[in-house]
Amino acid sequence: MGSSKMIKLGFVGFGTVGQSTFIALERNLYQIKQQMGYELEVVSVAVKDLEKKRVVELSGVRLTDDPFEVVLDPNVDIVVELIGGTEIAHELVSAAIANGKHVVTANKALIANFGDEILLSAQNENILFRFEAAVAGSIPIIKALSESVRGNRIKAVVGIINGTCNFMLSEMAAKQVSFVSILSEAQRLGYAEADPSFDVMGTDAGHKLAILSAIAFGTEFQFEKIHVEGIQNVLPEDIAYAKGLGYQVKHLAIAVKTRNGLELRVHPALIPLDHILASVDGVVNAILVDGDLSGPLMFSGAGAGGDATASAVISDIIDVASVAHTGGTRFMAVRPEKLSDYPITAFTESVSGYYVRVEAKDRPGVLAEISRVLASFNVSIEAIHQKEAKEGASTTVPIIILTGRMAEKAIREVCEILASSDSITGSAICYKVEDFQWAT
Repeated sequence: MGSSKMIKLGFVGFGTVGQSTFIALERNLYQIKQQMGYELEVVSVAVKDLEKKRVVELSGVRLTDDPFEVVLDPNVDIVVELIGGTEIAHELVSAAIANGKHVVTANKALIANFGDEILLSAQNENILFRFEAAVAGSIPIIKALSESVRGNRIKAVVGIINGTCNFMLSEMAAKQVSFVSILSEAQRLGYAEADPSFDVMGTDAGHKLAILSAIAFGTEFQFEKIHVEGIQNVLPEDIAYAKGLGYQVKHLAIAVKTRNGLELRVHPALIPLDHILASVDGVVNAILVDGDLSGPLMFSGAGAGGDATASAVISDIIDVASVAHTGGTRFMAVRPEKLSDYPITAFTESVSGYYVRVEAKDRPGVLAEISRVLASFNVSIEAIHQKEAKEGASTTVPIIILTGRMAEKAIREVCEILASSDSITGSAICYKVEDFQWAT
């Protein structure tokens, strides 16, 4: 692999993350050489537009608009894939592995959808494949799960792993404004894309959870089996009501081992204000890992952005280069030939408490009717509150119910029955209340 003292890199994709990584490598080149005993050199870069002006000077670097030229370049030891997406990236990474190149990527969608195939191919070809930057930016969660807590039986992984959603919910809570208003602000600040659906509808968090769960539990990458909800329907009044009851609304990604298998779910939920995740605001990411030996471990930090992601990319580059340079053990985050066969349980079977809000007609007997419906499902009522009527809607009043633990399929039936009642206007709003009993 290259000369004994020089490791050569080829970049595929040179946007914000690629340029941040290049700048950081140049800035810290001497430190890396002093610590590791070798040099890293970027020799080839593939871009979309050869004429586009960039913030970095690429003199001495081969520039091309054909990414396969980088992948097949005999001078390249490590391919750094930063283009995103799945179709072309999948072809490029597969070609790199087949051509004897080690690979570092930040592509969460690629791994969530093709991770099993890629890791098996890399193992068969004795190739190093690293993807720390695919989840939670600068937070070294992949390394922590695959190395630092390897002796543990992981009980649960729960995280706030999409900075766009967390920023928007934090601002909605602080300013009591709508999703649409905060989305515009998030786009103006660069926290949300022009098309924000990938983030706000939960897909991004789902991809990341597929990766985290595979590593934590040694399973296949199973994005298609994850229950995914976004934050597009969260209303500021529910955030305010929840806070008044001692809860914060957060967009959570949860992987938990139960008696029946693994629960994999992404959705908004209420968590107690005194829980450590409730104080995670803005674009910060945080992941709670609960092991049988370690107990709960909290990892938090910048979850996105050029420098944060570059930190993880460079860490992987150094890791790959160190192993290749010294001939050390080719450790893999997931052993593709030894996967656990935990079944994935249906979301409708998941059990928790619930926050339910209905708009009820302001007349006697409504609270008793709601209580009878819940009692018919043998569900306890932890709290029930009748709020003041909304301005301009004096004929109805919001009623908030906190239930005891029950199955998701049961609360859906409850909500359907309540919505069909003549005493209730419109549909019932429902969110899980996470008490973290599964993580004790």
